[in-house]
Amino acid sequence: MAKNIFKVICKKCQCLCCKATVVVIQKDLDKLKKYKGMFKIKNEETETEIPPGHFILTKNHYCPFLGENGCILEEKMKPFDCIFFPLAFIYKNRKLSFYLNKHCPFYMEISKKQLLKTKKWAQKQLKSWTEKEKLFYSKDVENYPRSLLIPL
Repeated sequence: MAKNIFKVICKKCQCLCCKATVVVIQKDLDKLKKYKGMFKIKNEETETEIPPGHFILTKNHYCPFLGENGCILEEKMKPFDCIFFPLAFIYKNRKLSFYLNKHCPFYMEISKKQLLKTKKWAQKQLKSWTEKEKLFYSKDVENYPRSLLIPL
Protein backbone atom coordinates (compact mmCIF):
# COMPACT_ATOMS: atom_id res chain seq x y z
CA MET A 1 0.00 0.00 0.00
CA ALA A 2 2.80 2.37 -0.79
CA LYS A 3 2.24 6.12 -0.47
CA ASN A 4 -1.28 6.74 0.73
CA ILE A 5 -3.51 9.21 2.53
CA PHE A 6 -2.87 7.50 5.85
CA LYS A 7 0.79 8.57 5.78
CA VAL A 8 -0.32 12.17 5.30
CA ILE A 9 -2.93 11.95 8.04
CA CYS A 10 -0.51 10.27 10.46
CA LYS A 11 1.93 13.16 10.09
CA LYS A 12 -0.86 15.67 10.85
CA CYS A 13 -2.10 13.68 13.81
CA GLN A 14 1.32 13.26 15.43
CA CYS A 15 0.76 9.57 16.03
CA LEU A 16 -2.27 9.54 18.33
CA CYS A 17 -2.96 5.86 17.59
CA CYS A 18 0.65 5.00 18.53
CA LYS A 19 -0.41 5.35 22.17
CA ALA A 20 -2.47 2.16 22.02
CA THR A 21 -1.72 -1.55 21.95
CA VAL A 22 -1.34 -3.20 18.57
CA VAL A 23 -2.80 -6.59 17.73
CA VAL A 24 -0.15 -8.74 16.10
CA ILE A 25 -0.26 -12.10 14.39
CA GLN A 26 2.61 -14.49 13.69
CA LYS A 27 3.17 -13.01 10.22
CA ASP A 28 3.72 -9.58 11.84
CA LEU A 29 6.16 -11.00 14.35
CA ASP A 30 8.11 -12.74 11.60
CA LYS A 31 8.56 -9.37 9.86
CA LEU A 32 9.72 -7.75 13.12
CA LYS A 33 12.37 -10.32 14.10
CA LYS A 34 15.23 -7.85 13.74
CA TYR A 35 13.51 -5.56 16.27
CA LYS A 36 12.86 -8.33 18.81
CA GLY A 37 14.68 -6.59 21.66
CA MET A 38 12.49 -3.49 21.36
CA PHE A 39 9.17 -5.06 22.37
CA LYS A 40 7.48 -7.88 24.23
CA ILE A 41 4.21 -9.54 23.40
CA LYS A 42 1.61 -11.02 25.67
CA ASN A 43 -1.27 -13.23 24.67
CA GLU A 44 -4.15 -11.99 26.79
CA GLU A 45 -6.00 -15.30 26.63
CA THR A 46 -3.23 -17.64 27.69
CA GLU A 47 -0.77 -15.25 29.41
CA THR A 48 1.96 -16.65 27.15
CA GLU A 49 4.05 -15.15 24.39
CA ILE A 50 2.32 -17.23 21.73
CA PRO A 51 0.56 -15.03 19.16
CA PRO A 52 -1.89 -13.65 18.43
CA GLY A 53 -0.99 -11.11 21.09
CA HIS A 54 -0.47 -7.47 21.82
CA PHE A 55 2.61 -5.34 22.00
CA ILE A 56 3.39 -4.40 25.54
CA LEU A 57 4.03 -0.68 25.32
CA THR A 58 7.00 1.11 26.77
CA LYS A 59 6.79 2.89 30.13
CA ASN A 60 5.69 6.15 28.56
CA HIS A 61 2.67 4.44 26.94
CA TYR A 62 3.87 4.90 23.37
CA CYS A 63 4.56 2.27 20.75
CA PRO A 64 8.17 1.04 21.00
CA PHE A 65 8.62 1.89 17.30
CA LEU A 66 7.70 5.54 17.68
CA GLY A 67 10.70 7.81 17.18
CA GLU A 68 11.04 11.59 17.25
CA ASN A 69 9.90 11.84 13.62
CA GLY A 70 7.14 9.24 13.78
CA CYS A 71 7.27 5.51 13.19
CA ILE A 72 10.75 4.10 12.63
CA LEU A 73 9.41 1.11 10.69
CA GLU A 74 9.27 1.02 6.92
CA GLU A 75 5.71 0.47 5.75
CA LYS A 76 6.44 -3.10 4.62
CA MET A 77 7.62 -3.91 8.18
CA LYS A 78 4.59 -2.52 10.00
CA PRO A 79 2.03 -4.86 11.55
CA PHE A 80 -1.32 -5.11 9.77
CA ASP A 81 -3.03 -3.21 12.59
CA CYS A 82 -0.74 -0.18 12.10
CA ILE A 83 -1.24 -0.01 8.34
CA PHE A 84 -4.98 -0.60 8.61
CA PHE A 85 -5.83 2.00 11.27
CA PRO A 86 -8.18 3.94 11.39
CA LEU A 87 -10.05 1.08 9.78
CA ALA A 88 -11.06 -1.96 11.79
CA PHE A 89 -12.96 -5.17 11.25
CA ILE A 90 -15.16 -7.52 13.20
CA TYR A 91 -15.26 -11.19 12.26
CA LYS A 92 -18.50 -12.86 13.28
CA ASN A 93 -20.21 -15.96 11.93
CA ARG A 94 -17.37 -16.31 9.40
CA LYS A 95 -18.18 -12.88 7.97
CA LEU A 96 -16.00 -9.75 7.94
CA SER A 97 -17.56 -6.36 8.68
CA PHE A 98 -15.40 -3.29 8.17
CA TYR A 99 -15.53 0.00 10.05
CA LEU A 100 -13.91 3.42 10.12
CA ASN A 101 -12.77 4.33 13.64
CA LYS A 102 -13.69 7.90 14.58
CA HIS A 103 -10.95 7.88 17.22
CA CYS A 104 -8.67 9.12 14.44
CA PRO A 105 -9.03 12.92 14.53
CA PHE A 106 -8.64 13.13 10.75
CA TYR A 107 -11.02 10.31 9.77
CA MET A 108 -13.22 12.75 7.83
CA GLU A 109 -10.33 13.61 5.50
CA ILE A 110 -10.07 10.06 4.17
CA SER A 111 -11.78 9.74 0.81
CA LYS A 112 -14.31 7.02 0.13
CA LYS A 113 -12.02 5.83 -2.68
CA GLN A 114 -9.10 5.43 -0.24
CA LEU A 115 -11.31 3.64 2.29
CA LEU A 116 -12.47 1.16 -0.34
CA LYS A 117 -8.92 0.65 -1.61
CA THR A 118 -7.71 -0.08 1.93
CA LYS A 119 -10.65 -2.39 2.61
CA LYS A 120 -9.82 -4.34 -0.56
CA TRP A 121 -6.16 -4.55 0.51
CA ALA A 122 -7.22 -5.81 3.96
CA GLN A 123 -9.53 -8.47 2.50
CA LYS A 124 -6.59 -9.82 0.51
CA GLN A 125 -4.31 -9.80 3.59
CA LEU A 126 -6.93 -11.45 5.80
CA LYS A 127 -7.14 -14.50 3.53
CA SER A 128 -3.91 -15.74 5.13
CA TRP A 129 -5.13 -15.19 8.71
CA THR A 130 -6.37 -18.12 10.78
CA GLU A 131 -9.86 -18.16 12.28
CA LYS A 132 -8.29 -17.68 15.71
CA GLU A 133 -6.37 -14.59 14.56
CA LYS A 134 -9.47 -13.01 13.04
CA LEU A 135 -11.50 -13.72 16.18
CA PHE A 136 -8.76 -12.36 18.44
CA TYR A 137 -8.56 -9.09 16.50
CA SER A 138 -12.37 -8.87 16.46
CA LYS A 139 -12.55 -9.31 20.20
CA ASP A 140 -10.42 -6.19 20.59
CA VAL A 141 -12.57 -4.15 18.16
CA GLU A 142 -15.83 -5.36 19.72
CA ASN A 143 -14.77 -3.56 22.91
CA TYR A 144 -14.75 -0.18 21.13
CA PRO A 145 -17.72 2.07 21.84
CA ARG A 146 -20.14 1.62 18.92
CA SER A 147 -20.36 5.41 18.61
CA LEU A 148 -16.74 5.36 17.37
CA LEU A 149 -17.33 2.86 14.55
CA ILE A 150 -18.77 3.86 11.19
CA PRO A 151 -19.77 0.84 9.06
CA LEU A 152 -18.19 0.72 5.58
